[in-house]
Amino acid sequence: MSILGFGWLADCSCLYTETWLSSRSNGNNTIAEIINTLADFVFLHIQRSTVTGGGVGILLRNGFEIKQNETSEFQLFEYIDLSITSYKRTIRPVSIYRPTPSKKNKLSSSMFF
Repeated sequence: MSILGFGWLADCSCLYTETWLSSRSNGNNTIAEIINTLADFVFLHIQRSTVTGGGVGILLRNGFEIKQNETSEFQLFEYIDLSITSYKRTIRPVSIYRPTPSKKNKLSSSMFF
């Protein structure tokens, strides 16, 4: 166990940004493949609501108490916010993806700073 007491989570999770999984494309098949291939894991994913691709997610080993915290939708970034409990200890990982500014998405660096 680590000094902070969260060593139990270190080898059990992976946060993803820009997953490119979408219900409009082949995304649901890919999610099913992840779940079937990694049967000891849970995959939580939030896809972009406005465009194809993107999305954020987390892969966790089964056995954790997982709560997806209430989220809001933002134009400038997307995120997933969870509370994960094990051994009576809770952490709150947040995975944030900010798209690279471009002419296509009409975002600029000044919007972020």
